[in-house]
Amino acid sequence: MSRNAALLLAARVTSALTTLAVLSFVARLRGPDDLGLVAVGLASGAILATLSDVGLGPLLVREGARDEARTGALLGALLLVRLAIVPLVLLGAWLVLDAAFGADAPVVWIVAAGLVFQQWAELGRSVFLSRLRVGLMAAHSMVENLAWLAVIAVLLATEATLIEAFSGGLAVFAVSLVVGLAMVRLLLGVRPHLPTALGARGLIVDAAPFALFGTLNTAYTRIDTILVGLFVPGTALVAAGTYFAASRLVGAFEYLPETLSRSLLPELSRGYVVEPGQLGALLRPAIRLLLFTGIPVPFGVLLLGPWLMQHLFDVPVGPYGWIVVGLAAVVPLRFFGSLFGATLTSADAQWRRVWATAVALGAVALVDVLLLPRIGIAGALVGVAAATISLVGVYLAGVSRIAGPLFAGADALRAFAAAAVALIAGLLARSIVPEPAAAAVFALVYLVLVGALTGPLRASPGRAARTRR
Repeated sequence: MSRNAALLLAARVTSALTTLAVLSFVARLRGPDDLGLVAVGLASGAILATLSDVGLGPLLVREGARDEARTGALLGALLLVRLAIVPLVLLGAWLVLDAAFGADAPVVWIVAAGLVFQQWAELGRSVFLSRLRVGLMAAHSMVENLAWLAVIAVLLATEATLIEAFSGGLAVFAVSLVVGLAMVRLLLGVRPHLPTALGARGLIVDAAPFALFGTLNTAYTRIDTILVGLFVPGTALVAAGTYFAASRLVGAFEYLPETLSRSLLPELSRGYVVEPGQLGALLRPAIRLLLFTGIPVPFGVLLLGPWLMQHLFDVPVGPYGWIVVGLAAVVPLRFFGSLFGATLTSADAQWRRVWATAVALGAVALVDVLLLPRIGIAGALVGVAAATISLVGVYLAGVSRIAGPLFAGADALRAFAAAAVALIAGLLARSIVPEPAAAAVFALVYLVLVGALTGPLRASPGRAARTRR
C-alpha cells in the first residue's frame, strides 16, 4: 500500500473507531432506545450531509488535481453553495423528523446536524487531497474525530442529555471547518473566490452528475437504517440501533477500499486524460489486493462478529448478534464498488454512477418496504444484497469497457480456499480459547496460506504504474 493510501486509511479507521466508540458509550450509558435515536440521527445526518454538499467533494478533488489554478474558484463556489443550502437542509430535516419521530425529533436532528457540519469541513480536506498533501488531510481528520469523541464521551459520562452531548460534538465540527479552511489558505496559499461567469456555467455542467450521485449514493447506503426504524414490527428503534451499530462495525472494513480508491483518484484522473491505456495496469494490482483482503472478511466476521456486537454494544447474541454476519456477506463486492466507482469518476463516466446508484436505491427501498413488516430485520439484509449486486454489476460493465479485462479468477479461488481453511482452524480454536484468540488464529492461518498459494501482493499500485512509465 502506498504512503498516501496508508495515511488515508489511518484517518478513516480513526473515524470508524470513534463512531463505534460513541455508539458503544450511548448503548452502555443510556440504553437501547437512545442508541436507536442516535443511530437514526447518524443515518439521517449522512443523507443530509450529502444534500448540503450536493456530492461535489470528488469534483473538487478531480478538477483540482487536473488544474491547480481552478482550485480557488472551485472552493469559493462550493463554499457559497454550502452557505445557501445548509440552512434549507436543516430546516427541511426538522420538519420531516418532527413529523416522523415527534418528541424524539430534537435528539435525532442535533445528531444529524453534526454530520452536516462535518461534511462542510471536508472541503478543506478535499483541497489537500487534490494537491496530494495527504498527511495534512489525515492529521486534520484524525484530530477532528478524536476531539468529537472526547467531547461527547465526557458529556455523556457527566450525565448530560443526548442533545447537550451531541451539541458539543456539533461545535467540534464547526471549529474543524474554520481550522481546515485556515490551513488551506496558510499552508497551500489557496484563496477561495467566485468563478467567472463562464467558469460557473462549466461548473454547473460538471457538477450535475456529482450532485445526483452523492445524494443517491448516501440515500442508498443509509436509508435502510431509517426504514428499519419505521417498519420493523415491535421495538423498531431498538432494531434500528442494533442494525446501524452492526453496519458501522462491518463498514469499518470498507475503509480500506475507500481509502485506496480515494488515494488513486488524482492519479487515475490525470492518467485518463494523459494516458488512458494505462488505467488497466494501474487497477490490476489494486484489484488483487482487494481480492485477498475482502474475501476473508465474511469468514472472519462469522467467527468474531457476534462476540463484538455483544461486548461493544451490549447486544444479545441470539436475537441480534447474527445481523453483523449477514451484512458482512456482501463486503467483498462492496470493496470493488469503491474502486470501480472511483475509476468511473476519474474517467468522466459519473452519469453511469448516477443511474447505477438510482437502481441500487430503488432495490433497497422496494425490498425493505415489502419485507421489513413481514420478516423483520432480515428483510434489510436481503435489500442490502440486492442493491450491492446491482450496483457493482453496472460498475464492472462500465470499467471493463474503459480498462479492459481486470480479474484473475485463480486469485479469487485461492483467497476463498485460504479463508475457508482458516475459518475451520478458527472454529476449532474457539472451542478451547476465547473468540479474540480464535480470530487471531484465523488471521494467522489465512496469511500463511495466502503466502504459500500466491506471490507477494503488490503493495503500491501507483508506484508500479509509475515504474512502467
